[in-house]
Amino acid sequence: MAPTVLQQKEAGEEDVVVVVVGAGIAGLAVALGLHRKGVKCRVLESSPELRASGFAIATWRNALQALDALGVGDKIRKFHLHLQELQVFSSSTGEMSHTTSLNVQGKRGPNEMLCVRRDWLLRALEEELPNGTIRYSSKIVLIGYDGVNSVVAKWLGLPKPSYSGRLATRGLACYPGGHGFDPKFKMFFGHGFRLGVIPCNDTDVYWFFTWSPSEHDDDALAKKKQFVLTKLRSAEIPAEVMEVVERSEAKDVLTAPLRFRPPLSLLLASISKGNVCVAGDALHPMTPDLGQGGCAALEDGVVLARCLGDAILGGGGGGAESERIEAGLREYARIRRWRSAELIGTAYVVGFMQESSNAVISFLRDNWLAGALGAGEDAVVIVGAGIAGLAVALGLHRKGVKCTVLESSPELRASGFAIATWRNALQALDALGVGDKIRKCHLHLQELHVFSSSTGEMAHVTSLNEQGKRGPNEMLCVRRDWLLRALEEELPEGTIRYSSKIVEIEEDGDAKILHLADGAILRAKVVIGCDGVNSVVAKWLGLAKPSYSGRLATRGLACYPGGHGFDPKFKMFFGHGFRLGVIPCNDTDVYWFFTWSPSEHDDDALAKKKQFVLTKLRSAEIPAEVMEVVERSEAKDVLTAPLRFRPPLSLLLASISKGNVCVAGDALHPMTPDLGQGGCAALEDGVVLARCLGDAILGGGGGGAESERIEAGLREYARIRRWRSAELIGTAYVVGFMQESSNAVISFLRDNWLAGALHRSSMQQKEAGEEAVVVVGAGIAGLAVALGLHRKGVKCSVLESSPELRASGFAFATWTNAWQALDNLGVGDKIRKLHLHLQELHVFSSSTGEITRRADLTVQGKRGPNELRCVRRDWLLRALEEELPKGTIRYSSKIVAIEEDGNAKIIHLADGAILRAKVLIGCDGVNSVVAKWLGLTKPSSSGRLATRGLAHYPDGHGLDPRFKMFVGHGFRAGVIPCNETDAYWFFTWSPSEHESNGVEESAEKMKQFVLTKLRSSKIPTEVLEVVERSNINDVVASPLRFRPPLSLLLASISKGNACVAGDALHPMTPDLGQGGCAALEDGVALARCLGDALLGDGAEHDPGYERIEASLREYARIRRWRSVELVGTAYVVGIVQQSNNAVISFLRDKWLAGVLAGRLLKMADYDSKSVCIRTKPFASMQQEQADGREIVIAGAGLAGLAVALGLHRKGLRSVVLESSPTLRTSGLAFITWTNAFRALDALGVGDKMRSQHQQIQRLNVMSSATGEIVQEIDLRAQGKRGTHEARCVSRTALLLALEEELPRGTIRYSSKIVSIEEDGNAKILHLSDGSTLRAKVLIGCDGINSVVARWLGLAKPSDSGRTATRGRAKYPDGHGFEPRFLQLVGQGFRAGMVPCNDTDVYWFFTWSPSPDDKDVDKSSAAMKQFVLTKLRSTNVPPQVLEAVERSEMNDVLAAPLRFRSPLSLPFASISKGNVCVAGDALHPTTPDLAQGACTALEDAVVLARCLGEALLLRTGDCAAEESHRVVEAALRRYADARRWRSAQLTGASYAVGFVQQSDHPAVGFLRDKLLSGVLAKTLLMMPDYDCGTLSSSATPTAGGVSRTMEGSGVEGIVIAGAGLAGLATALGLHRKGVRSLVLESSATLRASGFAFTTWTNAFRALDALGVGDKIREHHLLYERLLAFSASTGEPAAKLSLKMQGKSGPHEIRCVKRNFLLETLENELPEGTIRFSSKIVSIEEDGNVKLLHLSDGSTIRAKVLIGCDGVNSVVAKWLGLPKPILSGRSATRGLAEYPAGHGFGPEILQFIGQGFRSGVLPCSDTSVYWNYTWYPSPDDGDAEESVAKMRSYVVAKLRAARIPAEALDVIERSEMSDVVSSPLRFRSPLALVRGSISRGNVCVAGDAFHPTTPELGQGGCAALEDGVVLARCLSEAFLADGAEHDPGYEAITAALEKYAEERRWRGIRLITAAYVVGFIQQSTNPVIKFLREKFLSGLLAKTMIAMADYDCGKL
Repeated sequence: MAPTVLQQKEAGEEDVVVVVVGAGIAGLAVALGLHRKGVKCRVLESSPELRASGFAIATWRNALQALDALGVGDKIRKFHLHLQELQVFSSSTGEMSHTTSLNVQGKRGPNEMLCVRRDWLLRALEEELPNGTIRYSSKIVLIGYDGVNSVVAKWLGLPKPSYSGRLATRGLACYPGGHGFDPKFKMFFGHGFRLGVIPCNDTDVYWFFTWSPSEHDDDALAKKKQFVLTKLRSAEIPAEVMEVVERSEAKDVLTAPLRFRPPLSLLLASISKGNVCVAGDALHPMTPDLGQGGCAALEDGVVLARCLGDAILGGGGGGAESERIEAGLREYARIRRWRSAELIGTAYVVGFMQESSNAVISFLRDNWLAGALGAGEDAVVIVGAGIAGLAVALGLHRKGVKCTVLESSPELRASGFAIATWRNALQALDALGVGDKIRKCHLHLQELHVFSSSTGEMAHVTSLNEQGKRGPNEMLCVRRDWLLRALEEELPEGTIRYSSKIVEIEEDGDAKILHLADGAILRAKVVIGCDGVNSVVAKWLGLAKPSYSGRLATRGLACYPGGHGFDPKFKMFFGHGFRLGVIPCNDTDVYWFFTWSPSEHDDDALAKKKQFVLTKLRSAEIPAEVMEVVERSEAKDVLTAPLRFRPPLSLLLASISKGNVCVAGDALHPMTPDLGQGGCAALEDGVVLARCLGDAILGGGGGGAESERIEAGLREYARIRRWRSAELIGTAYVVGFMQESSNAVISFLRDNWLAGALHRSSMQQKEAGEEAVVVVGAGIAGLAVALGLHRKGVKCSVLESSPELRASGFAFATWTNAWQALDNLGVGDKIRKLHLHLQELHVFSSSTGEITRRADLTVQGKRGPNELRCVRRDWLLRALEEELPKGTIRYSSKIVAIEEDGNAKIIHLADGAILRAKVLIGCDGVNSVVAKWLGLTKPSSSGRLATRGLAHYPDGHGLDPRFKMFVGHGFRAGVIPCNETDAYWFFTWSPSEHESNGVEESAEKMKQFVLTKLRSSKIPTEVLEVVERSNINDVVASPLRFRPPLSLLLASISKGNACVAGDALHPMTPDLGQGGCAALEDGVALARCLGDALLGDGAEHDPGYERIEASLREYARIRRWRSVELVGTAYVVGIVQQSNNAVISFLRDKWLAGVLAGRLLKMADYDSKSVCIRTKPFASMQQEQADGREIVIAGAGLAGLAVALGLHRKGLRSVVLESSPTLRTSGLAFITWTNAFRALDALGVGDKMRSQHQQIQRLNVMSSATGEIVQEIDLRAQGKRGTHEARCVSRTALLLALEEELPRGTIRYSSKIVSIEEDGNAKILHLSDGSTLRAKVLIGCDGINSVVARWLGLAKPSDSGRTATRGRAKYPDGHGFEPRFLQLVGQGFRAGMVPCNDTDVYWFFTWSPSPDDKDVDKSSAAMKQFVLTKLRSTNVPPQVLEAVERSEMNDVLAAPLRFRSPLSLPFASISKGNVCVAGDALHPTTPDLAQGACTALEDAVVLARCLGEALLLRTGDCAAEESHRVVEAALRRYADARRWRSAQLTGASYAVGFVQQSDHPAVGFLRDKLLSGVLAKTLLMMPDYDCGTLSSSATPTAGGVSRTMEGSGVEGIVIAGAGLAGLATALGLHRKGVRSLVLESSATLRASGFAFTTWTNAFRALDALGVGDKIREHHLLYERLLAFSASTGEPAAKLSLKMQGKSGPHEIRCVKRNFLLETLENELPEGTIRFSSKIVSIEEDGNVKLLHLSDGSTIRAKVLIGCDGVNSVVAKWLGLPKPILSGRSATRGLAEYPAGHGFGPEILQFIGQGFRSGVLPCSDTSVYWNYTWYPSPDDGDAEESVAKMRSYVVAKLRAARIPAEALDVIERSEMSDVVSSPLRFRSPLALVRGSISRGNVCVAGDAFHPTTPELGQGGCAALEDGVVLARCLSEAFLADGAEHDPGYEAITAALEKYAEERRWRGIRLITAAYVVGFIQQSTNPVIKFLREKFLSGLLAKTMIAMADYDCGKL
């Protein structure tokens, strides 16, 4: 390694350069690994491009794990085939000698193999490496990846690799149309060679051929394809393999000798020495016989990157960096030494064995060693793929633990045909995730019938569904093969290895060596024996051999393709010396079993056949259909086997587990089948073992080594299963003995008493338990409660008496309140999607047929727009059911009685089952058992009946989406479309005696009765058709009942832990359509109350009885009055609607119809709240109000919605009360000026408005008398705070935009405040609808006639004596007007026209009406005509007249103009306590400045900010009184901020209007000649105002300190100047979580100087600030600096800029100043910078600094930082002397080359002849230049203009020897891109003595150290200042890591620390820059000689040295 390329740094350095020699697999892998660790490196590759010798590599699991670690594994997998098998053939015989699955389980997961194209792999690694990797270096760490002939390995002293005596030829065959090979690795060995063929992907096949050449081989031929083919033809090689070789192109075939490094030499040699090491083929060249060369190289890469990365990054302990690096490489060498030696040695031996043609070795290889050559290790090996084995495997898979199952058979075996699967087994299957799959395919058995085979009589019958201790019992008869398949399907492919029989188990340390019958060997970390009765594993554990029970079992399966017809019952016959059972599995299969004790007379051969069983059965009383089952079984479906069992006592004493070995299933507990628990217990074993072992492997169950955890896990499994297994075996044996006995006494006892007991022993498997929550009834209320609880995470059971869901009533009207409930339950959208949205309610009189009331069903309610759909009841129930967990509803479960047992409820069901409930909820309808138990009165009859029906229109009904209701004539009827095809109808009436007889007997009679009634009235035919079309089964009638409201007020809705809901609580008549809706409300409210009680602190737990009782009491409190209101109102409405009383009918049709319809909507305008637990609106206010909001805003106009949105943006909730039913848009449009857009931007809707409206570019003021333009103003001119902006905004569009941003339900319509009362600090608001609201804050935005303003005592607005007419003209095809505001003034009126967008034009006309105009405002038409008449009498442009004429009548509005006297505002109460006003309620004004709406938006932002600050700053608990004081202070601040602004606007507007409209000759003359400009400018002056942002100085940030100190009104940190230093300091503080305010005197960011050289030290600062990479990606990186003599034109110095500095590699770019400033600004929170804010003076007020700004405002600052440049006000205040002139000037410029400039990445510098000049490319298209010189009187007027200055510079440079391309840069610069200024600097001596900081004030940047630019360090040092200052100051603000208000002393200390750190750095920079500049520019001959001959290099290095500085991190 040449030290001149990368120079080593001095000691103490931090960064390291890593050089990797060789860009092969290993080299790129380590480079990428180091890159992932954050360490940069250089890769040196000798070739001109990446080399991919060898074409492809076998990539095994270890390599893919390495690639995954490097982050490219998936990229590689995507393009290559996943190989499934390795097939090994003998090339001598052509036979397969071994096959191995390549997906079997390894130690660390399933194996995986691909054949990866080498070039693709190298490219994938290369693509992940960053551009410029070569760049980074510090100390040289040399890593050799330079292959077999490694230079680095040679330097380390590693011996040269040895020749193996073999050659390898490799090739690649391409099949463009696809090769068609299976994804298998085929390998042929023997015959003196080894051949392999592996498909890479669909089109490429890789092959290799290795052999030992003989002396007879032709060397030239041996390297060609023909040689390989000749060799292969002499062996037994398949034709398709030969074709692969033949197909390969010559360029795709490569031959090379095989070399390897002797393993012993690796163990003794130095793999690493100091900071040098080797990897890949440079470390371990090996023969390819294991396919591990490339794989091991990838392993090296990952290990080395980890070890070296940790060392470089400081891991691995302390010590010097060089010591850490050396230790890191030693650790790498230690890890890889033995692995490499093992791989090399193994590969050599395997290759020798595979290729040998020796007869003995060939025989051993082909017969025994083929499998051994691929032996591996598996983590968990399960022996046996029976029920237990697959259950364990699946359980472990579910836990994320991989395993291998060894099965001796070639496929799954299903001996026994079927198994009885009881509840315990099904629970195990559910835990494994296959329970439902099994249930779906098998019958659910209902009963067990036990018969005596002696008498044929039934001895016992038992329900198989009765309640067990843990729930209802359940039994299926499951086909064993289906069960095994279901388990297998869930396992990953390749988990089971068939034909793998274990013959022996050995121990090797903790591992177990398993020898298989095929000669293969497996190494296992855990062995689980599930290998049945004759278990090899159980034998190894020392378990006793199972005993013979003395009985045999014959099992069979009978198939009935057409269905067997058996009931789902388990029939069992016992006695007579045998036991027989018949069980249907599914509709076509019946399983049977027969067990008996054989006698010595039985024929052994016959005993195993079906005929023997039939003979035995015929001797007993067995039914013929049972006999038929046995007879029907095929011989292949009958199996006989002896019954064995393990004695229970032996299990209690034996070792079920030993170390890492255990047994399960029949290997553990072989038992007789008399309980039907053999397979069930095996499934239990599977779940328990998977849980215990999985937790141990995954790290659960404590610490310790893995082997210890595994042993402990298996011991725990053995403990759990030992006694359970012993109990099952013993019980089964006894039960079998009793069942089969033919002893007379035992038979008598069995048949008469013991039959039931014997059966029950097979079902009793569980402990005692109880249901937590039981819901009775699966109707709407029941399912809603259940789903609400489920959403809360609470489980419950729903008992439904019917066998399925019932949907009586067909459909129901679902109003807004129901939709809110359904949305809370999460099914609202699902239901909406299926049903029509109804638009209108039409109420007809059935007497006259006329519409008595129309109601819009989409109008705004209090809580949002109304919504009505007619929902099919069955669809709703199904939707609710689908969301519930399976098994939640228990059908056919009718409650007959309720008892109490302590606090629990005992529920007796009709089927005899008993349930114990902790909570009981009755949703069981009108005849509720639970309501009766609570003592609620029985519902009363209303004396009315209801008939309901559903009509189907398959092709669509064509009905409008309207609810049509007909009332009167003694009935009430309605028709509502549900969807496009279904229409629901109802008919309610009060039957008379003669009508009730027989009408209800049938649906047909009922339907006919309804039609008769309707035909006698004025009912439309389409309604009659709906009824006629209904099918009889879609018509139902029922009496209407209700619970008297008074009884609800007095009754117990809840008692203890029981309550009711739905119709069980509030049965009501259907006249409001609220029965189902209220049930849904109940569901949500009850789920919320009960869920919160049961969940406690957020997790489900066992709550106390008192807590449950309290939650149900709360539910009862919420629902009692709501229920009473609904029941009572529905009853009254029904009476009125149906009455045929003449008086009531008259009143109803004439006046009450609207009231009744209104009640429908009002009752639906209710919110049941969310199921979720809601948070408080803000922390300081603890008690939630009635509707959950603390802040009430009166009025949903611009001010109201803007305040609400501002508060929402601050995280505060509010409610807006709007008296109208919808948003009101009076005024049509308004001109939105700059101040309004600033407010809209603060609210987040500014851009939305801009996108919809044109920007107005100019204002033309025209005299209406003369028609002349008297004033023209550019509306895009620059204001104090930025560019002006004006648009004419549609009021509707803005209101809707504000509304859309608010949370749904924020606005409550039709809510007019009529009076305000005080209740302590709260305000009670009485609304016009009689309701009341309680508010902690009240904001009046309710317009000119404000109720709130009147309450505050504000004077009533005055009449201005003028009227305004406004209109809008629409031009569908576009109006074509220019974007200008045309205003006409004089002649007694003021008019204007302004386009809103391309199609709408807004106009206005204001005038002072006279008595003659009294009828003008009576209609829009009259008003429009009046305006036109007025305008035509003047010189008005025709387009204005056309706009007025074109306006539609509904787009013309007139209103008198009112205003609040400006004199009243300064003295009035804008706020009082917790009440204030905003918008027109505060400052109604005339529209002459167009500031009414704009100011309302300003109000909103200021008010939201002030109120938000107050409420959000109090994060802890505070008393109500303290909370009130906080709010009061906030509203006072708001009032103070807005009082004078409002007075100024109101007064100015009135005055402007008076002047503009006046027709007085004198005023007119002055206006047109003198005042027009003043008036127009007033229009611009008033909008030049910034209300600030919502994120103001007092808004806390997450984890940060607020900019304003709490409660003081003092800004925390104020930074003067938004230059580099100011923004860097602000961003540094922001990164630390500390807010600041930056004051900038200019209206925008200033970027004087265009660009600056940004050196290494500046980039370290930018990185600390988090913007370094952003800057880098847009600017060129310089590689060198070239300094030329301006006298001779020759290079005076050349300096590489890629050199290493003390703190890392150097980095220099020329950065555009404006880009950097904008980047810093973009990272700051909005509102941090305040433009047009110039500090003019500083005062002290105690420790606070008072900053007086040029606009007259004052800011109080706790910390003041001066970054305000050379002429700094802050530096002057500190007493720092004024900077002095250096006697030199600088001109700077920027040239743009759109097509690219062609300059290299270098700094060109020209010095001498009295000047210094430089050319620096910034990017590919921009070049920065500078020129500094000593100006003299001879320069004339060069500095008078930019043009003269540029000419002067060009002339000076042409006189010197400056290249033409450098001159072109200057000539190319635009005038606007050239600037000149004198150079000033602060005397270094002044800094030594001066005050950089004093108290809480300091300076930074040019305010601190103005310097000449010769070092290019002015901007760089400013960035350093920013980082250091932010670090020091934030330490004071964030002491102990928590935000607080630091004291004056802490701030002073922090700034002193900053000053001391930066003082001498500033002095050095100023001094060095001055001296370097003096030498560079001098014309003194001596200095010139020294500079050009000796000093030029030194000067250049001084620049580098000054940049080699690190200011540190934040």
